[in-house]
Amino acid sequence: MLVVFLGGSMGLARHLMSVFSLFLLTLLLISACAIIFLARYQVQQQSVEQTQFMANMIVSQVQHGIEHDSSTDIASLINTTASKGPIKLLSLTDISNEQLIHQYYHRTSQGPALLAGVKFLYLISPPIKKSFTNSSGDKFVLTIQLQNISLAPFAGQVIVSLFIGYLLLAICLSFYIRRFSRSITQSLSAIESQSNALTNKHFPVLKPIKSVKEVERLVQVHNDMTEQVKSFINELSERLEHAKKSLYKDELTQLGNRRLFIAQLSQALHESETYNGALIFIRLNQFELIRQQEGFNIARSLLEDIIHASQLTLKQDGNFELYRVNEYEFASILKDVLQDDVIDRIHQLSAEFSELQNRYQRKKQVLIGATVFQAKETISDVLIRVDDALNMASKEPHLFHFNSENSELSKVSSLLKSREAVLNVIEEASLKFCQQRVVLADEINNMFAEVLSSFEYKNQPIPARLLQAQAEKFHCVEYFDKRIIEIVKLAYLNSELILPASINLSPYSMLDEKFNNWLTELSHSYADFFSSVIWEFDEASLSQIKNATSIVHRLQSMGSKVAVDHFGMGDNTLKMLRMWHVDVIKIDGSFIHDLDADQANWSFLETIVQLAHSLGITVVCEQIETDKEARWARQLGMDGLQGFQIAHPMTNFNLKS
Repeated sequence: MLVVFLGGSMGLARHLMSVFSLFLLTLLLISACAIIFLARYQVQQQSVEQTQFMANMIVSQVQHGIEHDSSTDIASLINTTASKGPIKLLSLTDISNEQLIHQYYHRTSQGPALLAGVKFLYLISPPIKKSFTNSSGDKFVLTIQLQNISLAPFAGQVIVSLFIGYLLLAICLSFYIRRFSRSITQSLSAIESQSNALTNKHFPVLKPIKSVKEVERLVQVHNDMTEQVKSFINELSERLEHAKKSLYKDELTQLGNRRLFIAQLSQALHESETYNGALIFIRLNQFELIRQQEGFNIARSLLEDIIHASQLTLKQDGNFELYRVNEYEFASILKDVLQDDVIDRIHQLSAEFSELQNRYQRKKQVLIGATVFQAKETISDVLIRVDDALNMASKEPHLFHFNSENSELSKVSSLLKSREAVLNVIEEASLKFCQQRVVLADEINNMFAEVLSSFEYKNQPIPARLLQAQAEKFHCVEYFDKRIIEIVKLAYLNSELILPASINLSPYSMLDEKFNNWLTELSHSYADFFSSVIWEFDEASLSQIKNATSIVHRLQSMGSKVAVDHFGMGDNTLKMLRMWHVDVIKIDGSFIHDLDADQANWSFLETIVQLAHSLGITVVCEQIETDKEARWARQLGMDGLQGFQIAHPMTNFNLKS
């Protein structure tokens, strides 16, 4: 009942009340039994005294009746006397004659059926005998026994009284227990709430709560523990943040590292089915060499300049982030951009990088490769395309290349994924040749003709520059150059070659000892052919070779001339001009194209032409596309002109292996 009364109380109150209720109920039963047994004893004593009193009174009446009345009157007297009191048995016996004079017996009621079996609630009075003698000397015995006494009403009153007392005590106790339990549960609830807050990384401090001393101490200890946990969580968060930075941040530049780049690119590729984006890679060629030769400070300054220029240019697209993929490569993912916008960005990047070159004594070759991608493409496919673009950028005058998803470069890159694949294409592909004339400044007489080649493998055209770039990447470019030289030699022997002829050669082939020995033996066997050949090197590539001067001298010793292509775009152009002692330099056409916009190029070109002529070097201006550019070239004192305005490539031979 008490539990029902406290139905709204908290769990602790219910438990405490259940225990106290059980205790009080037990105490009630024990008290009731003790009171009933005590009452039984007292009633029994009173019953004996009452029986003796009534026996004495009845004996005096019966003794008087025996002296004066007949036996019939005595029986009537006994019945009348017994019926007036709670007498169960009343008998008179003549002991002298051993005769029962009269006996009265009244059957006792059993009481309520519910209490019939509870014997201890009924008290049986003991029979008492009284002896007396009449005047004649006869001896009589009077036996009297009172009716059974029921203790049920008394017990009921006791139980009701105890229950009422118990109920009042329970009500008082319930309020005390509820107050006591609240003083404890309030603290526990506060601790529970704070524990839930701790799981959400909130660290409230419990307010002081009036309760038992142990609970107050618990609150204080919990607050101390909370402060310790808060301090530990903060320390752990700092460690996790530091670990995250070390995991996803480049330590030197604080840019996202390769892990973060791969994760972001993967997310971009799987973000949605209609997602379009672009990937731009920036590669610092020979960064380790710069650090070794010019020192760590110059290398770090170059990194900072590249990062600053890249961020200024690419931030126009808003949602972008620059990553340092490795020691010498940076990458940026552009989201929701058009192909034309990407091309504009890499043009701007190239211009920014060209401008910052003026801050350094030696030019730093910075390559830019870009490609577009769509959702659901694989990371490997996108990275292969941008790597191909970087390889092609090393062959471009402006050192950048855009590889569109559907470009010819993308179609053939899958054929050139490994060294074995590149070697197979070099050996099995058919070659197609043409020559483009380089004329003297009078535009009448030929100076020489440049050999241009293209490959075709399984009916798939393969750009020679791409194949050469992949061959350089896999360190097998000597096979590429050897294949071209063999076919051009065959054309020479068949008198199908315009002479003199210039052949593009990779400086990395000249670093191979076997190729050098083969070329030397060939020069001995075909001296006339070698005397008609001009070997062309890209300035940017040649400037990265330590023994470039010895390579030039070796080829000149074979009877050939040496030319430098895209001159002016490499590392420390004027210094290299004095060191290499080449025969011909071909000024990059970008200088002629930009004369309208940048008059400083005029002074630069004049200086190069004058220095070259002073060293006995022939100067050719390539990529002439207009009459105005041809006129400027002649005004600057160029010896030769090359470009579509001068002469288109001519297919004067078409050989297949």
